[in-house]
Amino acid sequence: MSWMQIARGSLGLAVCLALLLLLSESWRAVSPRAVLSGLVLQVGLALVLLRLPGATDVFAGIAWLFNGVIEKADAGIAFLFGSELANPVGPVGFVFAIRVLTVIVFFASLISVLYYLNIVQRLIAGLAWLLRRSLQLSSIEALTLSATALLGQNEAPLVVRLLMSPHGCWCRMPALLLHVRAGCN
Repeated sequence: MSWMQIARGSLGLAVCLALLLLLSESWRAVSPRAVLSGLVLQVGLALVLLRLPGATDVFAGIAWLFNGVIEKADAGIAFLFGSELANPVGPVGFVFAIRVLTVIVFFASLISVLYYLNIVQRLIAGLAWLLRRSLQLSSIEALTLSATALLGQNEAPLVVRLLMSPHGCWCRMPALLLHVRAGCN
């Protein structure tokens, strides 16, 4: 990575932060510590992922596990609808209702089972604790962001639906936009 690319990225980040402050309803309420902590966490995570030799292998292993789960969903699609409809390059082609919606239902069912076993709650609580301590977020902000990061934008509102206030809704908006931008869901 060249210095020009780093400078271009830093300039883009500075412009985004400046626009956020200019368009903010109350720019005095923005916590500089939270913004700087978030930037330091992101740069630190990027350095770990890009420079630490085993970090990419760990995330490749996690991706392999999730791909295995999606392959199980594909096997279920083939069992339920037949191999012609399950094959995206088959004679019928890619059918959204069969290829995408069934995977969403399968993943939601899997999350429900993990939720019943109290695994999801512990993961969300651990990440929320980390975000609350490192970024000085409120409990609802940390819970919302950690649920969105771990469950995705479809299932996360189910976790925090009773706690949502107008402030909580505005907290969810950046998390949803991050998912749309990153292509996570």
